[in-house]
Amino acid sequence: MIKKIIAVIMALVLALSLGMAAFAADAGEKKEEPAAEQYDYNQDPLVTATASTVTDYANGDLIHALKDVVDKDGIPVTDKDGNVKQEIEKDEKGEPKVYLGTKTYAMYQVTAKKMFALNDVPSYTFTQELKNSDGTPIIDETTGEPRTEEITYKVKEGGDGDSVKYEGIPVYAYYAVKCPKCKMATGGYTYYEIYSANAGCCPHCGFTFPSPSDESMVFYRFIVVSRMSTDNPTSESKYYDKFKEYDFTKYSGDVFGDSAQYYGEGKDLPQQFLTYENVYDETIYDEGKQDFGATVETLTGFQTSGKAKNSTTSTLYGMLSSIELWLEPITQFLSNSMFVQMRTNIKEGWYKIIDAILTAPFT
Repeated sequence: MIKKIIAVIMALVLALSLGMAAFAADAGEKKEEPAAEQYDYNQDPLVTATASTVTDYANGDLIHALKDVVDKDGIPVTDKDGNVKQEIEKDEKGEPKVYLGTKTYAMYQVTAKKMFALNDVPSYTFTQELKNSDGTPIIDETTGEPRTEEITYKVKEGGDGDSVKYEGIPVYAYYAVKCPKCKMATGGYTYYEIYSANAGCCPHCGFTFPSPSDESMVFYRFIVVSRMSTDNPTSESKYYDKFKEYDFTKYSGDVFGDSAQYYGEGKDLPQQFLTYENVYDETIYDEGKQDFGATVETLTGFQTSGKAKNSTTSTLYGMLSSIELWLEPITQFLSNSMFVQMRTNIKEGWYKIIDAILTAPFT
């Protein structure tokens, strides 16, 4: 009996010692395994490609990287001037490889209700007589005819010349993604802007973002008006408050449409679908308090479906701009007649009416 008890004890001791040895060996093997490579967004071309390393495709649409063209032996192909030929980089499916490292925008013509890529913005050229300071024509001494000059106006931010038809609104592609961990949103005008703003981490919970190509990072594209002016980045755009609740996706397909497939459910979303909240940030310096810590309007979420409605302000702005364009022949006639001051009074009164309507409480 004693022998049996001793045998059982020895068997248990042997089993335990073998189990501990195996566990130790297993633990030792795990310790010897190399640590998982940390993702570095600064090394990811999907994030860091910039305007200096890529070509602008359709000027306001996709961004594609260029690579050298090589022959079957891997030798670079050159043109007649000795320059190496380049072509758009393709993915494994033969499709152009997409990069989003540079800020892209288009121009929306207010009166035409149409969006244009930057290389296709409308311009208007006409001939006008040169005048002396007293308004009389300047006569060419050689021909005896009135001298003329060609004037070209282009649709641009804030407009150009005297006509409202030259007024354009810069409209940007804005990207937003929800953190795979906390599900709160962050966004920016480029992928690099999103990643670099918080050193590659979610600004809400600190989770380290994986590559944009990771299936957990589902990016959505919004068509927005920038808060800051394109012409003068230090001042706020006069269009932001008026058009932040305007659905530009009805017109953006002409410029951005063929790349919508790369984002979300394959369609662009309006700016009003973005959700902002006032969030306290202890790293922001508050000049009023002369101390760190301030409340900042922060992107926290977004919706991906629903019906977009244009704000009263943006609708009125577009409608009044169309009326002003219709009235322009009258004011132009008056400017060439004895009623120059009357034209000035009409325009000044007209703009006062527009400003009064747009700033009224009900708008």
